[in-house]
Amino acid sequence: MAKPNKKGPSRTVDVFCAKCKAQLFKYRKGGKGALIKCFKERIVEDNTKVPCTCPECGQEFARDTLVRGAPAFKMVAGESEAPQYLQQALLSGNKLQDVFTGQFAEGLTGNQVLKRSRERAILQGLTPTIYTHPLGYHGHAAGTTLGMWDSQDGVPGDGDYPLHLNTAYSIELNNAVYIEPWKKEIRIMLEEDAIFDGSGVWYLNGRQTAFLLIKSQSR
Repeated sequence: MAKPNKKGPSRTVDVFCAKCKAQLFKYRKGGKGALIKCFKERIVEDNTKVPCTCPECGQEFARDTLVRGAPAFKMVAGESEAPQYLQQALLSGNKLQDVFTGQFAEGLTGNQVLKRSRERAILQGLTPTIYTHPLGYHGHAAGTTLGMWDSQDGVPGDGDYPLHLNTAYSIELNNAVYIEPWKKEIRIMLEEDAIFDGSGVWYLNGRQTAFLLIKSQSR
């Protein structure tokens, strides 16, 4: 793919969202082929509020990129997987799970496990929030509490009970990640049921390590 011609094409086309048909921008397009990329310097009227996102339906229609060094948008069509930056964000959530469950040890209190986990996660560049609770036959059960949304420095009382082997927990937590293309921070929120026994922590039915995509219906 070549850099945009310095003179630039004179023909202007309207670019619409494929999902809701909202107008995205007016663009000075060269050539007769399909619109695969849009050089930013050729956009003459931009109706979007968030780059690469439809202002009406929120559909992502392009990716921020460079084409031979020139700032551009790569148009999205028929994708079969989540954007790489979201996949990496999910993996950071899995990394936090590993850090957290790696601190489980018989006899440690929930507050001790929480403190050790957060310290290690932060050292590894993560932004953790941990709020895990024991499980029983009817959801929440007796046992130690490992953090709450608004108690990341420990939970007095409930978090002072020790961990026991052969107990179950809802491994519930999130990791905050800044998404550069969106210019905002998001939280990868995960909740998986697990058993803590002599072998460590293992998930009852595995855990999510990839996005489950739902294909949109074309209008």
